[in-house]
Amino acid sequence: MKSKFIIYIVILFSFIMIFDSCFKDPIETEIPVYSNFKDIIYPPDTFQVVYNLNTYIDYYARIKFDTNGVWKIQKVTAFSTQFWAERQYNEDSVNSIIIYDSIYLGLEGKIFYDFYANNNSFPEARNFFVRFEKSPFNYETFSPKL
Repeated sequence: MKSKFIIYIVILFSFIMIFDSCFKDPIETEIPVYSNFKDIIYPPDTFQVVYNLNTYIDYYARIKFDTNGVWKIQKVTAFSTQFWAERQYNEDSVNSIIIYDSIYLGLEGKIFYDFYANNNSFPEARNFFVRFEKSPFNYETFSPKL
């Protein structure tokens, strides 16, 4: 009788350990994630933007940085997604750059930039994450700038 009780306790403990390890919450990161639906104004030095790509149209996130700086912009998921950045200088002039995987880019503070994503004819809806990290490079001497 005592051995059956020990066996039941061991089996119960095993199930608890298995279920506990299977259903843990994902690891929380301290990197804030913003949606592309609202303008992002003066974000922190490291953040991510998530695009919910459902159709073949262009989705964009508007971001305004607080100071001039060099940023590393990197695709985190959905690498086949078309991704580019634009800055409008005046009503007739737009400067843009395509971001293939990752890029270091000089961005001016207090100016809105539009970061576009397109599902690139991918047949299913998916989430596309992009990470922005401010780098220590000198903005004044850095190239390329947008």
